[in-house]
Amino acid sequence: MEEINKLPVHSITVLRIRYMLITFAGGFLCGIISVFNFLMSIVILLFFAAFGIYTVFFYAKEKSEALRYFFDEKYLTILRGVYFKKKIKIKLSKIQYIETTIAPDQKLFDMCSLIFYMTGAKVCIKHILTKDSKIFVGKLKYDTP
Repeated sequence: MEEINKLPVHSITVLRIRYMLITFAGGFLCGIISVFNFLMSIVILLFFAAFGIYTVFFYAKEKSEALRYFFDEKYLTILRGVYFKKKIKIKLSKIQYIETTIAPDQKLFDMCSLIFYMTGAKVCIKHILTKDSKIFVGKLKYDTP
């Protein structure tokens, strides 16, 4: 089994940016709620502050280190999950279509997401380098029967 790549270092940055935006949106919500109920806004603000601290400083790193993907002649294997580990094994011949998507924050670091479509299912690998995705799609296109 050949390891293609772990997630790049910048995937932590992308996750941290997304979690900070959620935290700021929660702070904005607290400002709106404070007009109606000050005590409720303090409780919600504390919740979003705890959420922001945990996700930005701890969870983003754990999540980016938890995803690994491998492929050999016949299978694509994805290992994922921070708290609940999951192994997804896909036969390469069953993949019907591959979609590449790029979010604005991924574009800053030359990253993308690959979505693999099979009959009745789809699997996504997020935050991989664009050059690695092109190599992977190129190998898959020519190696599958």
